[in-house]
Amino acid sequence: MSYCTFFNQLLATYGETAAKSRLEIYFLSHGRGRFAQAVRGLAALARDCYFLFCLPKGEVASGNAVAVVTLAGANGWKVLQEPVRIAQDNGLHIDIVWHPRLKKTGTIFGRPDLSAFIDVWKDIRQIIGRKVPGLSRVLVITCLMRHVLWKSAWRKFLGTTHSILILHNDFDMMSRAAVEACRGNGTSICIQHGIPTDEFFPSNANYQIVWGQSSRVVFEKSGLIGSSIIEDSFGRRKLQSTFSLPPEGICLVSQTHTPVYGIDLRSNFLKLAEEIADNTPNGSFRILLHPEEVRHGHPYIQLEQRATLQN
Repeated sequence: MSYCTFFNQLLATYGETAAKSRLEIYFLSHGRGRFAQAVRGLAALARDCYFLFCLPKGEVASGNAVAVVTLAGANGWKVLQEPVRIAQDNGLHIDIVWHPRLKKTGTIFGRPDLSAFIDVWKDIRQIIGRKVPGLSRVLVITCLMRHVLWKSAWRKFLGTTHSILILHNDFDMMSRAAVEACRGNGTSICIQHGIPTDEFFPSNANYQIVWGQSSRVVFEKSGLIGSSIIEDSFGRRKLQSTFSLPPEGICLVSQTHTPVYGIDLRSNFLKLAEEIADNTPNGSFRILLHPEEVRHGHPYIQLEQRATLQN
């Protein structure tokens, strides 16, 4: 089932509350039977309970802005580094909050309030009475419970003062809960971290910083109001300084390092690259490598005579 079809079914069957955890539910359910989904859902709930109840707790946010980091790599902290530095250079005091799995020790923010489950009980009862084919209701319920815990923890951490959230995505479990906890008492700003695909939408943050006009068009077509979109190019500036496109030819933008929900992309990308190389003149085909492919390897070595490899 495609992600878009899955999201529409989830929304139609269980409503917006369940759809808030759409990415987590899809990731944990994709390619697995209902029993395996239930086990993974319960394990993830137990892990988050450990993170939020058992690890040492910190104080409330001390700065006037919070950077939310749920990933350490090119789709996470590296996206936030430059805008956070710029904001700090301009006098903004930013608390950097890492997902607990990224910081094995140290202080973890906020302790959830279990009374928050009262608000979600009616949604859980709705889930028990309905089902999506192939999807475990136990998984959906555990994701709802996790979302409530994260949101409560964020409310404790953010307190009642106006906060600015800076995020590299607004749809994973921790980030979505942060956006909701901040809503009405703060401003959330999400910085584009890659080509906008289905999981980016619907957008949740108050503002989206996008790479340029083409990305703006995609966000607007997906329902985001134009005034909520800010064009900047934290990532694109670096790409533009790395290479120049030929006047004619084909460029293959590669990301074989990223398995999409367990699917290895290397063989598919290599097959596509071989077909392009076979049908284009020498020197007119370039393969643009993702930085992770430059560091950890790629499948295109045998094509070096027929294609230009660039990072």
